[in-house]
Amino acid sequence: MTSVHLYQRRLLLSVLPMVVFSLMWKTFLGEDICVDFITMLLVYRDLRKKFTHCSSDMEPGQCIFPREVAKGIHTPMFILNPAYDVWQVEHVLSPEGSDPEHLWQNCRLDITKCDSKQLETLQGFRKELLDALSEFKKKKDWGMFINSCYIHCQSMNSLTWHSPSAPRINNKTIAESVGDWFFNRREVKEIDCEYPCNPTCHNAVLDQPYNEE
Repeated sequence: MTSVHLYQRRLLLSVLPMVVFSLMWKTFLGEDICVDFITMLLVYRDLRKKFTHCSSDMEPGQCIFPREVAKGIHTPMFILNPAYDVWQVEHVLSPEGSDPEHLWQNCRLDITKCDSKQLETLQGFRKELLDALSEFKKKKDWGMFINSCYIHCQSMNSLTWHSPSAPRINNKTIAESVGDWFFNRREVKEIDCEYPCNPTCHNAVLDQPYNEE
């Protein structure tokens, strides 16, 4: 979502990106599959020089992740992300190819089925997200809403965006928080506590692996 408002003869651009804040996270086995794949793709297409914001000692694959790309963005951004993104848990943290014994299958489909060790891994995933966001949290004109839900893409569903049963942090829905940020009503840095602390979450319960069309 991109909107332009004219205030006091100044052109202000505010953006709510419709993408997930992907992490440079390894699988639960310690494999760096995601970064390795993107590095291979960038090298193959000779795209490394396009990412001038990256230092020379970084792997090319690291340059394309939001943590690095966002450093070169000056437009005020609102980061909306669940701390436990279903898509990343399934395809980055515990992909089926790294789980031949299906030890993570139940956890992938339903977070309430995760055992204590898997929950510990998920909490580490959340911590990595918050660490990645720490630099942007300091930007006063940026906003964020990071809830502790097990879900993916909350902005395109009215149930999770703004409804009587929508997820809340400090009694604010996503839509209310974005509105407060966009219209400069307050500084919005809503960061939830760890799962399972938020009873307003709509946690995904899947009967098959999550696939985004």
